[in-house]
Amino acid sequence: MEGKDSRRSGNRDRFRDKIRIWFSGIPMLGWLIGALVAVILEHLVGEALTDLLGLPKIPVLFGFVTVLKKPHLIPSILIFVFLIYVLPVSYTHLTLPTKRIV
Repeated sequence: MEGKDSRRSGNRDRFRDKIRIWFSGIPMLGWLIGALVAVILEHLVGEALTDLLGLPKIPVLFGFVTVLKKPHLIPSILIFVFLIYVLPVSYTHLTLPTKRIV
């Protein structure tokens, strides 16, 4: 049984290392800029996007509250969260020059 546990922790450590490498090259200012762009997008186009997607209001807590009350809105909430939050932060990750120590 110890073999399975050590294998699981090894996989977990590799996954953790991959995530650490993925995020380590981005300066903190890049994350802040991405979050700021997401907030500005939410204020500028959030209401119009919710109407377009058929949502009753802008999703709170990344849509978890709405998902629990109305599960049929899951695709619309996922699209909203992707367009408003994930895309700007990911774009920042892809466009900022990274400084990696090799």
